[in-house]
Amino acid sequence: MSINNRIKEIRIMKNMSQEQFGKVIGLSKSGVSNIENGTRNVTNRHIKLICSELKVNEEYLKKGTGEPFEKPSRTTIERLRKEFNLTDYDLNLIYSYLQLSDAKRAAIREFFHNVSQNDPWFPAE
Repeated sequence: MSINNRIKEIRIMKNMSQEQFGKVIGLSKSGVSNIENGTRNVTNRHIKLICSELKVNEEYLKKGTGEPFEKPSRTTIERLRKEFNLTDYDLNLIYSYLQLSDAKRAAIREFFHNVSQNDPWFPAE
């Protein structure tokens, strides 16, 4: 599989449109399409932005080896587990949240903010 195919795969796994993905790496929808179909080269700048903004494993993106997404270090995960007495489900939920795009995280935060404003169990800000 080529880097172009892996970029398309990453975009689909992140559930992003070509337009949304393009905003992350500074390209138009057609620019992303051209990368995905191999008519445009992927630059180092694109690779760096994809990896840093979407938490993609650079080794996977460039060579296809390893896992597609970076995982938090085991020490971080274990520290969270111990400090907050988290279950495997809790950790998977946190990890899944961290893998979302900034826009999806913002939507989730807004949802919880709206719920908490109408719930007497949540203290007002």
